[in-house]
Amino acid sequence: IAAAAAEAVQNDPTIARRSSPSPPSRTCRNIKKRKEWRQLTKAQKKDYMRAIKCLQTKSDYGISPISNTLFDAFTQVHQSNWTDFHLNAYFLPWHRWFVWLHAEAMTNECGYSGPTPYWNYTMDYKDPFASPIFSTDETGFGSHGQERVNVSGLAGFKVDNGAFANFKVNLPVPHYLTRDFSAWKRLDPTGAWGTAFGEALYDHVSFFDPSRI
Repeated sequence: IAAAAAEAVQNDPTIARRSSPSPPSRTCRNIKKRKEWRQLTKAQKKDYMRAIKCLQTKSDYGISPISNTLFDAFTQVHQSNWTDFHLNAYFLPWHRWFVWLHAEAMTNECGYSGPTPYWNYTMDYKDPFASPIFSTDETGFGSHGQERVNVSGLAGFKVDNGAFANFKVNLPVPHYLTRDFSAWKRLDPTGAWGTAFGEALYDHVSFFDPSRI
């Protein structure tokens, strides 16, 4: 029977097309399109910042053994079993899923209704610090900070401006949100890997030595 069927299809290829069912029609009725940060309105940027902070007031459903906030839960998940979804083929699909989960939490837990933003950093390659991402007003993530801090041996500078000025997080221990834009300058003193992100900042922020704190 199989041989006869194969011979019939060979003699008349249209038989296979006629006998094959048409694929079901699938359409996305509610496509969510991500937007570059500059495309968001001022109101959307402010609401995005509000929703991020809101995650710090929501329960983490038992995800983190250290903190009980949804904001910290995302940090906990991202840093746990780090090599399982970094440095391998899972990197891109895993992080696409992770960003989607974060967006869903922003929407369903904190009422954010705007688009999920991204940063096209190629637009700012000549002067990263001039990017609106690091704006020091209520619509920016803030800059480097000036006050040196040491969180469980991790060096950084307390973020003291922008929407997250004096923002507190809880992993690995409760502390103020910190950044260190000058780290690459120290880790690559010869410039072998290109211009450090903290190049301009390095002139007016003193060298950070954890042993001095």
